[in-house]
Amino acid sequence: VDDLVVGAPSAGGGSISVFAGSSSGLSGPTLAVLTHAGSSPLGAAFAVGDVDGLPGADILAGLPSANAGTGEVVLWSGGPAGGTPTTSPFPSPPSGCGAGSDVAIGVLEGLPAVAIGCASAQQVHVLVGASTNVVAVNDLPGAGVGLTPGLGAVVRLRDIDADGSSELLLGLPSAVVGTASA
Repeated sequence: VDDLVVGAPSAGGGSISVFAGSSSGLSGPTLAVLTHAGSSPLGAAFAVGDVDGLPGADILAGLPSANAGTGEVVLWSGGPAGGTPTTSPFPSPPSGCGAGSDVAIGVLEGLPAVAIGCASAQQVHVLVGASTNVVAVNDLPGAGVGLTPGLGAVVRLRDIDADGSSELLLGLPSAVVGTASA
């Protein structure tokens, strides 16, 4: 069993805990309990993967209600051994966008990639390149392209066609599909 990462959001700030895994299941002490100062609940939106191109899994967490609703994304580099989180290693989100409503980590064109959902602004931002050297930022605005309801609430980067590069998957929880009749 790989290590287990569990988010526990709460009004008091919340946490992300990392539990040690072994061939016999979960065992041993908790490896880390990650916390973040502020009122936005930590643990509701997080992803584990390689963001910085360095050894060790990174933990990326979204705090969409931080900074008066602008949101914030924090990164613990190298997993629990990374210590203090790096706050917003990515370009600043637009004011009030709720950045971090969901986050995802993947690989695009052979480089680490991050998708950041901004549900309040109905946007998704995709950043390509290590967190210390972002080489591309692609914004997907929902307005005007028919993706507005709920865009940014659910984002995933997964290699669904096994070509070595992640695809961007979006959930639209507020979308209305089809019509209902009485």
